[in-house]
Order: sequence, then C-alpha cells, then structure tokens
Amino acid sequence: MNKKIIVVSHILDRSGAPISLLNIVKELSSNYDIYVLSMLGGEFKKEYEQYSKEIYILPQRSIAILNKIKKVIAIMNFIKRVSPSFIIINTSVNDLAVFASWLSRKKFLIYVRESENMLNSVRKKYLLKLADHIIAVSNETKKWITKYVQDSKISVVYNGIDFSNQSNIDFVHHHNEDYIISIIGHMQPRKGIDMFLELILKLSSQAKNFKFMIIGDFGNVSEKEEFYQGLKNHNLEDKIIITGIVENVYKYIAKSTIVVMMSREEALPRTVMEASYMKKPVVAFDTAGTKELLPNKEFIVPQYDIEIFASKIMYIIQNDKFEELGNKNYEYVKHNFDLKEQIEKIKYIITDITHK
Repeated sequence: MNKKIIVVSHILDRSGAPISLLNIVKELSSNYDIYVLSMLGGEFKKEYEQYSKEIYILPQRSIAILNKIKKVIAIMNFIKRVSPSFIIINTSVNDLAVFASWLSRKKFLIYVRESENMLNSVRKKYLLKLADHIIAVSNETKKWITKYVQDSKISVVYNGIDFSNQSNIDFVHHHNEDYIISIIGHMQPRKGIDMFLELILKLSSQAKNFKFMIIGDFGNVSEKEEFYQGLKNHNLEDKIIITGIVENVYKYIAKSTIVVMMSREEALPRTVMEASYMKKPVVAFDTAGTKELLPNKEFIVPQYDIEIFASKIMYIIQNDKFEELGNKNYEYVKHNFDLKEQIEKIKYIITDITHK
C-alpha cells in the first residue's frame, strides 16, 4: 500500500504555482497516494483529478476571525480523515493550512514561491518556522527566508521543465513580415501590463512591423478596458492579440519572435523557463530570481526602464540574434531545470523528513 500525501494549493487554475504543483503531483503519484486540498477551485481541477485519489475544495466563508477558525477546523478534519504520512503546502500564502498541519502534528514542508515583497504578511513569514522543512523556489527566495528560518531547514528546488516528450514541439522561428513580442500570464498590475503597454508604444514608434501577443488574459475587466483604451488612443488596437486562457502555452510561444517578462514581483518566473524551452530570446526585468534563469545577463533589464528594455529588443532584431540566444537559453534550462532532477530532490527531502 502506498503512503499518503496531502498537497495543498491556494487555487487550481492555470497560473504558475498550480502548474508547477501539478508537475510534482504527476511524478509523486506513482509512489504515493495523492490527496489534494485547495482553498479555491479552478479550471485545472480536471487535470489534478487524473493523479489524485481525492480533491477537497475548502468551503468558502468570509474572512472574519470566526470563519478562519472554522476553516482551520475543516482542514484539520480532512487531515484526520486522510491520515497522511506527509503534507506539502504549495506557496506560503496558505497560512491556515500551515497552522492546521502543525496543530495536527503532521510532518509538512512549505514550498515558498514568493519574493519577500509578495508575501506582505509578517504573520505568514513567521509561520514558516512551524514547518519541518522549507523548499525555496530560487536562491533569491532562500535569502529572505533565512531571516525567519534557520538555514539548515531550507533547500532550493527550482521549478522544472519536462524534457522527456519533445516529439510534437515546434522549435522553428516563424518570422514573416511582423515581429511578434509576447508576454505570458494572467495580466494584472503585478505582471507589469501597464509597462507592456508602454513598451508597445515605444516599439511601435520605432518600426511598423511589430505585433504584440498576450498569451493569457486579464483577470479584471476594467483593467482590460483600460489597456485597450491606451492602444486606441494611439490607433494601435490592431497590433495586439489576446489568446485568452490556453491549455498549451507552447503552441503560442512557438509563434512568438521574442518573449518578455515585465513583472514587478516574481520569485522565479516560470514564463522565462517556458520561453527558453521553446528556444526563444527573452528580455526580462531584474526581478528576484530572474538572474538564475537566463545565461545572457545583458538581457536582464533594470526594473521599470522601458528605454533600455526596448533597446534590448531592437538589438536582438537588428543583429539577427534569434537563433543564437534561443539556443543558449534552451541549453541553459535543459542543464539546470530538468523536471526529473527537481522531483528527485523533492523525493529525497520527503524521505529524509519522514524517517526522522
């Protein structure tokens, strides 16, 4: 009989943390019986169901103190019923699950995927002390965690990319008349959508053969309308493609010329890894763990500097650096971020903790 593991997620949508957690669940499901506890549901629930014995979505209540207590009790009841050998809490925002796991006297780890500024709660930072072990998603993330947790309890395990099945991947650079500059994710202020608009205006003033693609969509209707209005003010609404939420981002990355990452806050931007996997040049803001992802540091731009950002894109185009940079990025992520190797590290940590 397999041992049981509970994995905790804050949501089951197609954002970065649930995608990375699903990769872990897929690999662990061959050795463990996986039970998923999520604070919220989402369109990714069906994918999780393929690898889980059970998915429990926590009943939604208000954020009043009494209802938080009820949520902790509900989590503890789930833990008691499943009786797991171990608990993996994905992201440190799941503070109620941290407290419930500690009260249940179960061994657990927290996979911290946030930069220090993203976790804007002192309480949640100090709750990290309760975990048996912490996995930091990058070395930059580990640095801030050591302010609250002793170094010996922290391991760095990167998000991984699955290199085992590349038979249907199209790595060809498609360039006809237009250069397509793409950004990936759920668009919001933290993702730098306002700066992406500035970049569109800057590049469009320098050349006519640009198009821009958002691989994803907006979570807020008013923010989407504001973005479109910014384009209309400059007669550029025909320059943008918004794919909506997609199951396969690689299909759209393949159509891109250059991928940009303009987030204000990221611990380790998965979009940079996905673009590198597709052999695309990447230009990114210098945000937390970005330096750990790209071999060419010259394409990591000081935060908020749109002038330099645009100049890096123009340099790649004018010097035909697409294939050279794309291949370097691919080899770098293949060498450093192979999913299988990252999963083996997680398995070792789980075995080590459960045998103590």
